[in-house]
Amino acid sequence: MNWSGAPASGQAVNVFGEYLTGHIWCENIGWVSMSSSSAPADGHAFANTNGDDYGINLNAATGALSGFAWSENIGWIKFSGGGLASPPNPARLDSAARRFRGYAWSENAGWINLDDAVHYVGLGCSCAADFDCNGTRAVTDIFAFLTAWFARDPSADFDGTPGITVPDIFAFLSLWFAGCP
Repeated sequence: MNWSGAPASGQAVNVFGEYLTGHIWCENIGWVSMSSSSAPADGHAFANTNGDDYGINLNAATGALSGFAWSENIGWIKFSGGGLASPPNPARLDSAARRFRGYAWSENAGWINLDDAVHYVGLGCSCAADFDCNGTRAVTDIFAFLTAWFARDPSADFDGTPGITVPDIFAFLSLWFAGCP
């Protein structure tokens, strides 16, 4: 499952204060739409009563996810169904760990695990120049980037070409000096 898609094309999943939008790409089932539009009709939560106002809602206080996503190939995916798993593990956003946890349910595909210890959906930073994701753009971001670059970590690929190369350093520094987009 690729939740980051192609952000410039609007295909990435976006996490807002009360809901999620965007698309997930799954190699075996194709695109999964997280919502019927870029925002709920009432601006706060998707009603999930019909195909015109469906989507994933986020309880900001608890991180609990609810509502439905849609896939042309497997149908509706229920994000509040994880409480019925054995053991119960509802789908939720763990803000402290910056990742999703729990399970979603698809009648046609079964349980969708968001909580694997190794392969999970993590949140990126709101600004690529904030490389260490601490909420500020500081010199520590440069050190964090260089550590990733020397380790050949894919997160250090900033220039858009395959591989971790010297142009990635220049691309990161250019973005860092420009500030957050």
